Amino acid sequence: MRATVLPVLLVLLLASCGGGGGGSASPGAPDSWPADFERWVCGALEELESNAVPAMGDLSDAIDALDVDAVAAAAEAVADSGVAARGMLDLAPVWDPGTAAVEDLYRATALFSEGGRLVASGATTADLAALGEGRALLEDAAAAMAEADAALSRLQSDADFRC
Repeated sequence: MRATVLPVLLVLLLASCGGGGGGSASPGAPDSWPADFERWVCGALEELESNAVPAMGDLSDAIDALDVDAVAAAAEAVADSGVAARGMLDLAPVWDPGTAAVEDLYRATALFSEGGRLVASGATTADLAALGEGRALLEDAAAAMAEADAALSRLQSDADFRC
């Protein structure tokens, strides 16, 4: 229940905080981004950077300590962050110049969610196959985050968009 309620509450909280309109692009840039693109895309990025990435560090520490409960808790935190970020991306309006960055972030959210769930499940059931598959997905999630960062850097150069 918590895994489904948390993202909804975060989205409602962010929506109630108000938000700016669209940004303006640099001269010669494609066009300005739509209202709420920055809010939801940057919100998703911040969610992952502030929660999933530190939880990955906690996961590594828990694995080193051979603490099954801490592994499961950290992996669930990674997965929950992926779900929360996905909820924000679902609210972002389409903006063609930002498509690559959003797709990379979507891929990262899916990989964090699925990988975290598999690691948590594998830890609590001693399922080595689930642990291995989850670990591989989390490594792919980190790569997707790097791709999203590169896409956002290109978007900053091309359209003066930044989080």
